[in-house]
Amino acid sequence: MSLGDLVLLPLDVFAARVSARPDAVAVVFGERRMSFADLDRESDRVAQVLRRRGIGLESRVGLCVARGFGMAVGVLGVLKSGAAYVPLDPSYPEGRLRWLAEDADVAAVLTESGLSGPWDGMPVVHLEDSAAESSLVRPGPLNTACVFHTSGSTGQPKGVAVEHRNLAHVWAVWEEIYGLVADPPCFVSVTGLAVDLFLADLLRSVFAGGTLVIASDEERADAGRLLDLIGHHDRVAVCL
Repeated sequence: MSLGDLVLLPLDVFAARVSARPDAVAVVFGERRMSFADLDRESDRVAQVLRRRGIGLESRVGLCVARGFGMAVGVLGVLKSGAAYVPLDPSYPEGRLRWLAEDADVAAVLTESGLSGPWDGMPVVHLEDSAAESSLVRPGPLNTACVFHTSGSTGQPKGVAVEHRNLAHVWAVWEEIYGLVADPPCFVSVTGLAVDLFLADLLRSVFAGGTLVIASDEERADAGRLLDLIGHHDRVAVCL
């Protein structure tokens, strides 16, 4: 039996949390809350929109959304479609965003209707779009889950593909060391979408049955407001 057979893939881990805690709070942004059931339903809708556009296994989808629920919904929606997400932080210069999307050869850019970007000539899907229900393709251990680009400090940025089995293994290690499911934590996310720590925060909180609190741009920029945000939640972890 291979190591890949010994751990659950991320989407299976998430499905187990939805089944166990459908009404619990999964994501917090500002004064609003999103339950596990709502996050599951919204990400299913996004996945079906993408599938209707012909996006599936080994497709790459640029994810460019503002801070908020769209970060979690977008990541899960792309993964559920079978595709890999390529994070595109909307705070980046347009030239860099365009280069990252082209370098990753994205099949489409998933963004929000009120968010502009340098997507001329590229297929664009909006997070708010709706679609008729369609069958989803379940990715396997060797399918790509996401592509992160290096900083480019030693030359051109390089895209690094992360497979579902990679995420499964690191999550299994975190669970073994910290017992996340037995005592689900709350993570306050302060990093940008394009930083791999955002995905790590999502995995260690929501995928364990805990809560991801997404700090706003104003809270990230003000230490006092960030401390107030942290103080409003129990068992908080913050990765800077």
